[in-house]
Amino acid sequence: MTCRTITAAADEAAVHRKTLQRWMRQEAFQAALVAAQAEIFAESERRVLQLSAKADEALSDALEHGTMAERIRAAIAVKTLVQDIHEFNVMTMLTNILERERQRALSYERQETEDS
Repeated sequence: MTCRTITAAADEAAVHRKTLQRWMRQEAFQAALVAAQAEIFAESERRVLQLSAKADEALSDALEHGTMAERIRAAIAVKTLVQDIHEFNVMTMLTNILERERQRALSYERQETEDS
């Protein structure tokens, strides 16, 4: 899952490239690949969250005890993070609204089709 090409992935898995290409067309393989990728992402997310507490402490320490330059850099980092979180939350909310509207439109189309 870390290889850039199918050939490299096949070499790493010690299978022929065509074998890997055939596997990649199979739904079961695709599902297993997605599940493995999701697990890798989840583990990475867990590690980042663990580091987040240390980052919070470092920022807090820099804001309270650092030089003026360190305090300014820490403040900018915190403000940037808050803005990024806000933007993420807005985008999530808008995505949810759009998905609800899409579902509503699909339901309406199905109802129209059944009625005709």
